[in-house]
Amino acid sequence: MSEFNGTHDVTMNGTGRFSIPPPFRHDDIDGVLEGLLYVTPDSGGYLIVRPEVVWKKYRRWIMTTSLSTRDKKKLLENESQITRKISLDNSNRIVLPAKLREHLGLKEGYDKVDLKVTGNGNSFKIMLSENCRSEEELISENATIQDKLYDDISENPEDLEFLS
Repeated sequence: MSEFNGTHDVTMNGTGRFSIPPPFRHDDIDGVLEGLLYVTPDSGGYLIVRPEVVWKKYRRWIMTTSLSTRDKKKLLENESQITRKISLDNSNRIVLPAKLREHLGLKEGYDKVDLKVTGNGNSFKIMLSENCRSEEELISENATIQDKLYDDISENPEDLEFLS
């Protein structure tokens, strides 16, 4: 499965068109960007982009959670209603519909806007550059979490092989 990593700067024009970052295209070893992309607004003010294969796995995963049947159905129904299907054009560009641009906080009448496209493993996020946390903030937060993780690691040296 393709891995989307890193934070990339892109510029979106007034019609909502921007290019997918070259590293994402380069790392798309199984061609998931060639199919449909499912773009879901998130309550954090960004957009989550899932390739079709990931979208389907995500929906199946929801059904395996401990949520009540009613909550599972409601979540799937809500996400189906707010998610937009898009695909790349021949120049590896996305066009975000007006409703998705509004979710990012954009109003009509802008000429261009700077975005951050951040890899999240098998999906990626789109957000306004001004809403993206700095690398220093991310490193600091990771250090705190990693300290907790290393406190949890067993004394068994085989558990630590991945670190060498």
